Amino acid sequence: MQRIAAYFTAGLADRILKGWPGLHRALNPKQASLISEEILVQRLFFELFPFLKLSYVITNQAIIEAMEGEKMVHIIDLNSSEPAQWIKSSSNIKCTA
Repeated sequence: MQRIAAYFTAGLADRILKGWPGLHRALNPKQASLISEEILVQRLFFELFPFLKLSYVITNQAIIEAMEGEKMVHIIDLNSSEPAQWIKSSSNIKCTA
């Protein structure tokens, strides 16, 4: 719940600051490059440390086992900036269906 509140707070603050373009640019000078750097760092972390891949495999297997016999399953991911887990998971779900 705190994560959702933090996202809403950051979005509201950003929306309010856009009313003052000079102030908004001063407080967020390179927001686009920071996001691309963050994505690059996440990818490198994912490639260098195999325990994250292992956790995805274990989580996906637990989801597939939990959905046996179910007609409909809803999966909610609040931090979906890295789709690596769900790409593999969706192909696994197709194979078991």
